[in-house]
Amino acid sequence: MDCKTQKGLYFLMIGLVITLTYGFITSVVNAIIQDTTVTLIIGFFGLIAFIGLILLLAGLYYFYIGRKEFGEKHENSVKKALTIFLINIIMSVIFASIISFFVFTAISGNSPTDLFAPVFMIMAIISAILGGLMYYFGLIELENEKGKNVLYLGIISSIVLSIITSFYLAGMLGDLFGSIPSMSSYSSLSITQNTGIIGIFGIIPNLLYLCAFYIPYERIKEGELVPQVTTSGGSTLPSRICPNCGRPIPEDAGICPYCGKKFW
Repeated sequence: MDCKTQKGLYFLMIGLVITLTYGFITSVVNAIIQDTTVTLIIGFFGLIAFIGLILLLAGLYYFYIGRKEFGEKHENSVKKALTIFLINIIMSVIFASIISFFVFTAISGNSPTDLFAPVFMIMAIISAILGGLMYYFGLIELENEKGKNVLYLGIISSIVLSIITSFYLAGMLGDLFGSIPSMSSYSSLSITQNTGIIGIFGIIPNLLYLCAFYIPYERIKEGELVPQVTTSGGSTLPSRICPNCGRPIPEDAGICPYCGKKFW
């Protein structure tokens, strides 16, 4: 049986691995090597991250169209996750506009630099909270106890890291914008180095989210989570389906009577 949710989780994992790998290498290069030329060369390989992004979007697509496979509660949670995802995109556009406003006004010498730090911190924390809620609603109904704990750790670490780094970055960028056009406080290299260090720590919550994807993927693959069969009329059949051979089996079956697949 073709499980859209499982396929979506697969693409999400591959896409996240690609973007994480590229991000980690870039962060290490920026933090340790401290060479502007090398940094620029690494930037040219951004196509790799773009491929990862495409796979992530494909994963989201399959995950959403498979929202009915695991019951009404999961379907409603996925809808909430999508709503939060769209809200986060809108908020990101608004935040980017605010940052652009600060940059342009700083160049003209009229920037309210005393407001930049708190605005930046609020924006970063809100974005982290929305991201955590998106992961929570999207995955919570598919997780076992271990998966829930990993998911909670991912959300908490993401928010905590966002709070810590937002304080640091807000102060650093606030001083930078305040010093335009002289830029005496920071050089482009020091900014690159510091953001590289922050990027390395940012791998932690993403690795936890990767595990949170993998656990329900394995649960579906091993038959612990069984997608419902939808008829042409839109109703679901109560029969349990073997994920290996696709045949209906008893609800309490530990082994498929047709292909011998073990479920636990």
